[in-house]
Amino acid sequence: MKVCILAWANNRSDSDGYLANHPDEAVENLLAYVRDNGLDGISYDDEMIGRTNSRTGGPSQPLVSAFFQKLYQAFKSANSSYQISYAAPPVISSKDRFGSDWFDWSAIAPCVDAIVPMLYTANPPSIGWTTVAEPLAGSKQTGSTVPRDVVTLMGDYYEALGDQKSKLLLGVNSFPWSGYEFRARSAARLAAILERGKTQPYEYMQAQAALYGKRWDSKQQSTWYASQDGEEFIQGWFDDEHSWAAKLDYVNQEELGGVGIWVVDGQNDSPAMWDMLRTAFSAPKSRIANP
Repeated sequence: MKVCILAWANNRSDSDGYLANHPDEAVENLLAYVRDNGLDGISYDDEMIGRTNSRTGGPSQPLVSAFFQKLYQAFKSANSSYQISYAAPPVISSKDRFGSDWFDWSAIAPCVDAIVPMLYTANPPSIGWTTVAEPLAGSKQTGSTVPRDVVTLMGDYYEALGDQKSKLLLGVNSFPWSGYEFRARSAARLAAILERGKTQPYEYMQAQAALYGKRWDSKQQSTWYASQDGEEFIQGWFDDEHSWAAKLDYVNQEELGGVGIWVVDGQNDSPAMWDMLRTAFSAPKSRIANP
């Protein structure tokens, strides 16, 4: 087991500030913290960075690329076994209005040991249609979004990383995880929602599925249920051991580096989750990380 520091920023101003004015000091401080506390590296998870840096008024891309290069040089020079991972945006496609398509992956990839696209955030409860948080495939496309599923979004990363695809770890939610329940216009899959979905505990969703009939979406590889409430409908979507196994199979089929799990929570984790991970990733090439 390797334990790494999680590094992030709380606001856009802080992110823009260290990238524009203090990259060397930031790297030195991170390295010192890792050394002083006997840690094994860094998991970089700054989600505040935007296309334009507010301090310089220029693009963030060269600043981010330079920061990763400084990070790599400092950490690997200090200890070649130090690990560097990056918790990356879920959507990078230029065809998506929210896509973070400005990163220079050819500059970043050589400077990290792993890139973890955070696909567990690709479909928020306000996405606009009924869906599980992280469908394997068969998601919905609109005029401003690409299909937000594992196959589509990881495909964009494959294209961006080229022969460094093996550095990718699929960002997944831990199992069992809560799901979304939506008020929708119909009982059809991917129906338009009437209000933001609500996060519900896994046990609740299991009980509702048993009550109203458990359904399986073969495209999204997800469990769901539907019931009628007057002229409206209630739909619930959640991952169970079958959908989670499908994602693990995908990782092996695509020969990725492993999975990045949000969030590993000790005694609250299902023993089945760890059993399935051991079975799926018995080969030494696969890794498990917590971004």
